[in-house]
Amino acid sequence: MRWELGFKTETVADYLKQLDAIGAIVSVADENKKVHTISDLKARPATLELLDMKKNNRIFLIDETKESRESISEELKLKFIPSAVIAFIPVAVEEELLSKEMELAKTKGIESESDIEKTRFDIRFKDGKYVITVAKLEPVRPTKDP
Repeated sequence: MRWELGFKTETVADYLKQLDAIGAIVSVADENKKVHTISDLKARPATLELLDMKKNNRIFLIDETKESRESISEELKLKFIPSAVIAFIPVAVEEELLSKEMELAKTKGIESESDIEKTRFDIRFKDGKYVITVAKLEPVRPTKDP
């Protein structure tokens, strides 16, 4: 949960297009907290399939903001407003995030992931491909002895 991904988007459609471009699996939780996968982010209305969470071994981002949930529901023409929108990130992207994070961390004298509090990444697109950069890396703050 220390990672934050920043996409540069103009619209919700643009955001979904970018998630699709990095290979993310996007899911929505309904009012009963059942998670549905959206098999094709280009289809309108979106087709939903129940997701077996036990079979998914990816890191994920959760967006529970009202504005995001409502606008994604409207864009995908869902019949409900999700209680959460979840983007499951591909392993290859996760590995690239970790590699870039640790590369920068080492320049700051940080040798271990456990010494990192938070990292913000920017994801931009150039010539149809995504480019990941580390925008900000915050080391764990030392605790003060009482």
